[in-house]
Amino acid sequence: MNQRKLRIANFVTDEKFVDSTIGLLSLTPDRAQHDFFLCPYWKIDFHYIWKVNFKYIKAKESVRLIAKKNILNLLKEENYDVVILHSLDSMPYDIIASIPKKIKVLWLAWGYDLYGENKVVQIDQYKPFTKAAIKTDSIALKLKKQLKKLLDLEQDGKYASAVNRIDFFSGCLPAEYNLCTGCSFFQAKQVDFRYQGPNEFVKDFCFSEGENILIGNSANPTGNHLDILPYFEGIDIGCRKIVVPLSYAGPEYYIAKVKEAYFKRFGTSCIFLDGFMPIEEYSVLIDSCNIGIFYHERQQALGNINFILKRGGKVFLSETSVVYKEYKSKGCNIYALQKDLNQVAVDQKLDEKKQLENLDFVASSRTLKVKLERLNRIYDTIESC
Repeated sequence: MNQRKLRIANFVTDEKFVDSTIGLLSLTPDRAQHDFFLCPYWKIDFHYIWKVNFKYIKAKESVRLIAKKNILNLLKEENYDVVILHSLDSMPYDIIASIPKKIKVLWLAWGYDLYGENKVVQIDQYKPFTKAAIKTDSIALKLKKQLKKLLDLEQDGKYASAVNRIDFFSGCLPAEYNLCTGCSFFQAKQVDFRYQGPNEFVKDFCFSEGENILIGNSANPTGNHLDILPYFEGIDIGCRKIVVPLSYAGPEYYIAKVKEAYFKRFGTSCIFLDGFMPIEEYSVLIDSCNIGIFYHERQQALGNINFILKRGGKVFLSETSVVYKEYKSKGCNIYALQKDLNQVAVDQKLDEKKQLENLDFVASSRTLKVKLERLNRIYDTIESC
């Protein structure tokens, strides 16, 4: 007798990872039927969904738009067994809390919806210079924040009840689960999901010959861009370029401060990425970097970190960050920004043995076999509860 497929409703946001996720989940048609939904503008209960234009999702035919008021009826009428939330913000918090208990709910958490004030994981994400920079909000910015609260855009009061409804949880790193268990309103069981595409990982033993330096992955202040600069004291970058992605996730006033500080230190050696760039062009530019510096404390920038590792470059992280601890514990050759960034470290490329070890580290969780095993373990765990 054939095993009944799980009917799974995936709720997504308009992000770059969605297309690859659709491809990944399509690898297991014998175990689950995956449908995809997007609930736009839910935080202000805005239902003019026909005005939505996808910015990042290309597989538009695979994603159905749905208004907030119709979600619970959809889940009931179409007999879904599971809801997967691709970030907590993919569905209204009050609707999450109201999902019938017979439907299992899996939260695939991202940094922004997991870490922060009044959220599941509360850590100090900002270093001194960045902390000072983001405290100097203009009157206009302060008024904007107050308006957001009045409109209940952040839904802080409903966040805890939404998290409390979650049955299963996966962060982008397995170690993040342990950070969640101390939260009084977090009760979920752990599963392991990774945002990876459906293709077999191909090892490229031809490592990058680039010499440039990548700083962070976005304009989010959690990158602590301003606090990286003191670690360059006494370091001559020579003919290298400093590549600073600033195209998303940060306020304009912070971007302006970062540009001013980096231009003051490095002059025309800086390349600021503050506009949309096709992925092919972005990959070429990042491949010109054999050093990546990321000063996040929370899980963030894994795509850029892994890209540099697999191309044979050096990665410097905060020694107290969740990513540094996880990668270091698994034998990855990475470096602590606070201790290891110096002239020799900048000038000396990673030796071939360490390059190969890092390539193996990145590849180990990305083979097609491992991806399928991981998905099937998730289905097994859900079905057993």
